[in-house]
Amino acid sequence: PPSVVGIDPAGKLPTVYSYSLGVQRDLGKGTMLDVAYVGNEQRHLSQQINQNYVPYGACFTQAAQDPGNAGFGPGNVQPETWEPAAWSAAGFQYLGDRCLQSNELARYQGYGTITHLTFDGVANYNSLQVQLNRRFGHGLKFGGAYTYSKTMDTTDGDGGWVNTISQKKYNYQIAGFDRPQILAVNYIYQMPKLSNYMGHSRLLGLLTDNYEVSGISQFI
Repeated sequence: PPSVVGIDPAGKLPTVYSYSLGVQRDLGKGTMLDVAYVGNEQRHLSQQINQNYVPYGACFTQAAQDPGNAGFGPGNVQPETWEPAAWSAAGFQYLGDRCLQSNELARYQGYGTITHLTFDGVANYNSLQVQLNRRFGHGLKFGGAYTYSKTMDTTDGDGGWVNTISQKKYNYQIAGFDRPQILAVNYIYQMPKLSNYMGHSRLLGLLTDNYEVSGISQFI
């Protein structure tokens, strides 16, 4: 078959542990401050690895070189003048650009990708969240929320592809959707009735009174 798909028989259920600790304080004049730590730990997330990968470093070995690909010196070795210092220091005699095709170097020849779905993925979220809200009074209401956070994971999506050798070493990093700082502000302000300062004219009041300014602003 061109491809094979397998699933970890352990079949662990994806799990999320959430926790938070918050402190609220009344600052007076209808204003409330809320400061909280919010976080979670995610375990057994689904991810995929390719079991039919080409072993790392295979293209730098003599056995992987393509005899039909010209450019080799005596003994099927590339001339020393072609080798960068980093290659020589690592003990390689080949640049890796003249090796056999990947399907000839795969662990299980004759197969394409062998997908293995596992439940080893991890992720976590930690944040400081601050909210400040003022109840409506004297024509003004406003609120603000600021979050300082960090999200780490081995893959950004359900069933994402990860490194076959070590997901913890090569895939555990800051998430692609991480937004470390977010500020949101909302406000409502009732404009003064201008007719009160201009003879209390009802006709004028229809044009100048009962207006308000409101908005939501976000900074990410």
